[in-house]
Amino acid sequence: MDSLQPTLTTTMNEQTPVDQAFYHEVSTQSDTESAASTVPPDETPSCVTANITGGPGCGENDQVMRVPSRSLREVAKHDYAYRAYEEAMDGATATATATATPSKSRRRKPGLGKRARESTDLDFVLDEFSQKVRRQGQAWTEEIQKLRDELAILNDQKNRLQEELRISNSEKDCLRQQLVMSNHERDRLREDFTISKQQNDEKIRDLQRVVDDQKKSTYLLCQGCGEAKKYWRIFGCGHAFCTGCISEFNTKEPLFNSCCPCCQEPIQICINFDPKTL
Repeated sequence: MDSLQPTLTTTMNEQTPVDQAFYHEVSTQSDTESAASTVPPDETPSCVTANITGGPGCGENDQVMRVPSRSLREVAKHDYAYRAYEEAMDGATATATATATPSKSRRRKPGLGKRARESTDLDFVLDEFSQKVRRQGQAWTEEIQKLRDELAILNDQKNRLQEELRISNSEKDCLRQQLVMSNHERDRLREDFTISKQQNDEKIRDLQRVVDDQKKSTYLLCQGCGEAKKYWRIFGCGHAFCTGCISEFNTKEPLFNSCCPCCQEPIQICINFDPKTL
């Protein structure tokens, strides 16, 4: 295969029969055909360096010309042996590149381990977070239950106080009714007292008239025994009796529970009177 590789020797002292116009044309054609190149862009460069050696006469300072691979293919357009050589070189270059570059699966292994660790850490964090949320939820549930119990106690107290308030209101209404009745009774008693006072005043005036009439007479006689006595008394009806007759009336029956012997009117008033005052 090495014998088939074309060699081109160029030095500073020798001239190559390839002119600049040819290289310009070849490079332009190479750019247009780069899309159909068989060499991958990430494995080999766009051109192949042909080390053109001129034999033992070439020095170290001799310049080496870089000829594009596609230019060489243009020169040897119908040389199928060179095409096979180029394919072999491309295959060897691809193999070397594949050997030097780790595979995607091998490159991903550290990432997969890191992702696994991150996933484990995330699961641990989520577990801790769920436990924390569960503890907080349990604490909140206990607090809510405690508040519900306190609310139930407060509701019981409220119901008890409402019942006591209802009883107090009932008692207040009953006392108010009693007060109203007491006021009515007071008004009635006041009215009765007024009437009784008027009647007593009228009786006192009548007695005073009787006394005045008796003062005009020469002698005052007892209506019971008919004798003039030293001490005598006058009833509310206006009849006068001596103390002896009054004692006799009181012996038979209490004086204020009996009636006047003359007019049969209940005895309510008994006034002491001295005849010497006449």
